[in-house]
Amino acid sequence: MAARQQPPLTVASAPPPVASASAAPNGPTTLDLARGDGAPADAALAAGDRALDDDDLPAAARAFDDAARLAPDDPAVKVGLARLELARAAVPYALSSAPKHPTLTRLATTLAALVKAHPTYGPAALELGRVEVILGDAEPALAALRRGVELMPQVAEAHSLLGLAQAATGALDDAIRSLATAAKLEPRDPVRHTNLGAVLMARGNTSAAKAAYDAALALDPAAPRALAGKATVLLAAGDAKDAVPLLLTAIEREPKRAAHPTNLSYARLLLGDFDGAIAAAEQAIKLDKTFVSAHLNLGLALAKKKQWERARRAFEAARALDPDDPRVKANLEELEAKRKQKP
Repeated sequence: MAARQQPPLTVASAPPPVASASAAPNGPTTLDLARGDGAPADAALAAGDRALDDDDLPAAARAFDDAARLAPDDPAVKVGLARLELARAAVPYALSSAPKHPTLTRLATTLAALVKAHPTYGPAALELGRVEVILGDAEPALAALRRGVELMPQVAEAHSLLGLAQAATGALDDAIRSLATAAKLEPRDPVRHTNLGAVLMARGNTSAAKAAYDAALALDPAAPRALAGKATVLLAAGDAKDAVPLLLTAIEREPKRAAHPTNLSYARLLLGDFDGAIAAAEQAIKLDKTFVSAHLNLGLALAKKKQWERARRAFEAARALDPDDPRVKANLEELEAKRKQKP
């Protein structure tokens, strides 16, 4: 069954000195709940997982309801019902994206009770960890995910879930170890290598990040996150020319992700293509108005064209989003100095 992709967690790292966006890892995938041993609810659980893969919530509800009728006390069924509620809540999968959310708060209580009642059932611990991540309860989330790893040490996704949560909380060294284990367990999965590359890049280990992205691209030459990740390595080295085609392909493959045109705008800036930088930054902002780096790149490109007032508005938009970003203050000060210079 195809893995269900969630929106990515954000890797915690300091703002880069340049206006490029870090390549966030792929989000978690959903472990199959069907055991494959002929359990009464297996077929219904498999159908529910497939429906969630297809974002078909009505079909998922019917399947998990069938599973509940067949095996109401099966912990796999209860995890499936929890997954359905989480999908219905439609909240972004990111650390603290929905603190105090009433549905998720109730789900966390239900899943914690399930873990207590079935302490050796790994998927329950992992699902509890997912919910706690969204609620922003970092320590309970990490504890639940560590328990899932203990129970399922040979399952790559268990290590990946833990690693993504560790990255989101800033524990990058721990995250690298967890994600490296996931990649070792599933070396033919490009997502595992891409996630590892993203955290290595956030840690500043560009050579190891490049190796991880290259491993992913050897398995899937058009994987958008791996292409974008390798582009960030090139941009960090000032190689914008080679980064551009990678980013164009990433945009084509993943057109709704704002980080890709943001990095394309920075590459265009490095190449002196200011009109192209403006267009790419505006594309990124259209996709996500909260992307600070996109506003910064727009301001930088407009300033290069001496469109001072539009540049100021772009930098002010960045400051409104993140007043503490040192790049914002530096660019506003430089803009003011340039405006005062004689033509």
